[in-house]
Amino acid sequence: ALSAAYKQEGTPGYTIHAVSRNPAELKAALGGGLPGVEMVQGDILDAASVSSVLTGAERFFFCLPSHLPGSEMRTHSNAVADVAAQCGVKHCVRLSSLNMGAQGALGEAHEAGEAHMRDRGLAVTSVRPTSFSTNFSFMKGDVTNEADPKFSLLSKGAVNWVAVEDIAAVAARSLLDRSLDGRALDVTGPQDSTLDPDGMQKLLSAKVGRNVRYEPSETPPP
Repeated sequence: ALSAAYKQEGTPGYTIHAVSRNPAELKAALGGGLPGVEMVQGDILDAASVSSVLTGAERFFFCLPSHLPGSEMRTHSNAVADVAAQCGVKHCVRLSSLNMGAQGALGEAHEAGEAHMRDRGLAVTSVRPTSFSTNFSFMKGDVTNEADPKFSLLSKGAVNWVAVEDIAAVAARSLLDRSLDGRALDVTGPQDSTLDPDGMQKLLSAKVGRNVRYEPSETPPP
């Protein structure tokens, strides 16, 4: 989605590198790669490989997998920040999360990661979306389970869902528009995409044709 959004910006003269521990596998999974994107090998915790990618770069986009415990998120983020600072990189567009202060270990990890980047001299544009609409795909197995259809959410309150294409468009513009450097950018979906567990239950039950029950998720580890 980020590659497509970046392409729509129509800005030639930039080389885009996508870092993966296994570029060949990623390229195959994407059906041959992405137009205008060079897949390169790298591991967040391997300083040498990250340095080889960031050397000569001015700006980069960074996204942490949210399934990591908070402590690992901080370790991964700080490792990249340290190498970026050593390589002379000036700016990071970082995918974070809306309302970080109310998200427990996940929010604390994002806040700490952003602070460390700034301490290392990086300007940080923080892209802060609500819940990814693609998170629905993780519920598919439970929702379509004929014996016990269910879904899980961390919050008992209302959740706003936003399309990954919209998040990518904001991130791509942030990489190119220096007037956005250092800002926090909230990214939300439309009002009718805000659903509490009751609303989710009605929507999912209607889609699968049977009652789908709500089950609260466990809080992520610190």
